[in-house]
Amino acid sequence: MMNKVEIPKKILACVFILSFFLAGCVTTGGQKSAHKAGPQPSSSYEEKAIVVASTQPKLDVIIPIFDPGLAEHEGNYAEEGIWPELRRAEANRFAFKLKQALDDSNKFGAVRVTPDETASGDIYVLGKINESDGQDIEFDLTVVDISGKEWLDDTFEHEVLESFYNDVRNDNKDPYAPAFDEAADDIIEALQKRSASDLDNLKAIADLRFGASFNDAAFAEYMDTDSRYIKLVSKPSDNDPLLQRVVAIRVREQLFIDNLQQNYASFSQNMDESYLRWQQASFTENKLQKEA
Repeated sequence: MMNKVEIPKKILACVFILSFFLAGCVTTGGQKSAHKAGPQPSSSYEEKAIVVASTQPKLDVIIPIFDPGLAEHEGNYAEEGIWPELRRAEANRFAFKLKQALDDSNKFGAVRVTPDETASGDIYVLGKINESDGQDIEFDLTVVDISGKEWLDDTFEHEVLESFYNDVRNDNKDPYAPAFDEAADDIIEALQKRSASDLDNLKAIADLRFGASFNDAAFAEYMDTDSRYIKLVSKPSDNDPLLQRVVAIRVREQLFIDNLQQNYASFSQNMDESYLRWQQASFTENKLQKEA
């Protein structure tokens, strides 16, 4: 009786070991499982780089409409080949184009175009148009943060080549776009040189400066304004009732400015067709003048 019982157990054990061994051979042989649902073995995944989410606070950017770069005397407009109304329209359009380039980078918080530089933000991008004739664009950019530190002071220029208009894929594209992309890249490069603590302090200073515009004495103790740049001395408690009221007011101001963004977008979009035609016509005229 003992032998009859022991033999099946041995056979069962051998069958189990053999089936386990064969399953292992199938797995190591590189065949894929037909079952795609559920957790997969580690060998089925390719090695992928682990992306660590950035903990840096995202700064809010203010871009006042550009200085159109008009001469003081209207009599000089014709000599400089400037149409003042067109240049004023470009001052709005260029600010919005730079906003789009910064938005596309995903490196900042809210990027807002404003009528002037008095709006509340963390960094300010101040532009001035030097030249725009359809073929050449040139503008100055100065970037400063809310503490008064200058991040960037540079001139950006771009020459539109004839090959741009010969490529049908460029239809309805702005030939000036590379200038704004380059400017955005340089601003991002300047941002990446700042530490997370520096950026966090800028956001605190932005709240304090906004509060000081209502009650200077209440917020002066937190900032050192005697040196060239504003320095953060300390921070008020998050539960400070005065700070909470100031932050609430600041949020409402930002919402108001956010509503303005659609106006700038509509303005730029509405002038797209006529402006792109002007750019191409001016490019052709400049080319003919140079050939003559």
